[in-house]
Amino acid sequence: MAEHRAIAVATSAPENTMRHRSIGEIEGALRSDVLLDEDEQELLCATLKEENQRLNRLYRWVLAGISLLFALVFLYLGLHEIVYPFMVSTHAFIAPATSSGTIATLELFGALGLGAAALFIEPHGESLKTVFAGASVAASLVPLVSWLWIFTLSFDAFPVHLLWLPCAPMGMALLSLYVKSGCDDIEREAAELKNYIYRYKSV
Repeated sequence: MAEHRAIAVATSAPENTMRHRSIGEIEGALRSDVLLDEDEQELLCATLKEENQRLNRLYRWVLAGISLLFALVFLYLGLHEIVYPFMVSTHAFIAPATSSGTIATLELFGALGLGAAALFIEPHGESLKTVFAGASVAASLVPLVSWLWIFTLSFDAFPVHLLWLPCAPMGMALLSLYVKSGCDDIEREAAELKNYIYRYKSV
């Protein structure tokens, strides 16, 4: 009889302390297939949602910062070309293939596409998100097609070292679309976690 009482106490002890466990202990309980109290499930859902939001903000800020940095570089190149034509070494290399006005225009379109990508990655309403996404892809498409056309027709050897001119704006636009979509999906999944809470109260 004493032995059976000891076993009963030992098996019920973890349940009696469930309400007092930390989030780390709750995660350990999940790995051990232990039932969680409803309050603990609420805490776990809130913690996962908060951590997900923190990571999403980090990804968005980093990507937006990179896009904005590239946008400033392209803006500088475009404005510099307007004021001092062909004075940048990259533009001087392209000079035999096209005009200064074309170079400045394509640089400014690249800056516009990158700036729209930086704005798109941040949280907005559906209407603004569509506007920024469309502006980013459309503006980035202009230098992508134009530069590749110029490079292909005007140079005997394709200038691989200048691929960043056509590819950087469109690459950041597509990367922003991918990351934004992934972050939104994870946020929806985290918000739906509460739908899976089961009714259970530890004794």
